[in-house]
Amino acid sequence: MDSETESEDIVMDDHESESAGNAVLENIRIPVIADIVTKKMTLEQIRSIRKGVVLEFANMSVDEFPVAANNVNFGAGEAIIVNQKFGIRLKTVSPERKPPHA
Repeated sequence: MDSETESEDIVMDDHESESAGNAVLENIRIPVIADIVTKKMTLEQIRSIRKGVVLEFANMSVDEFPVAANNVNFGAGEAIIVNQKFGIRLKTVSPERKPPHA
């Protein structure tokens, strides 16, 4: 058996190659983060955290909070409860993506 019959070359034009690449990219899972509340703590306080400790936060005074994917803000949302599960209703979606806290 010669090397020509052992394997077939797969030939794709640029459009097919781009479509195949996009299909792979579309299925990559990226963390989406809703920055609802933030608290600064000392290293000593963080090191003393144990199972069962309750971290207290000030009342949420903002109606909207940033929502980010891959550490880039893409909109703002509000906290909601749906069927006893926490959710986020997006109130704005920004075409201009910015890193959080920029």
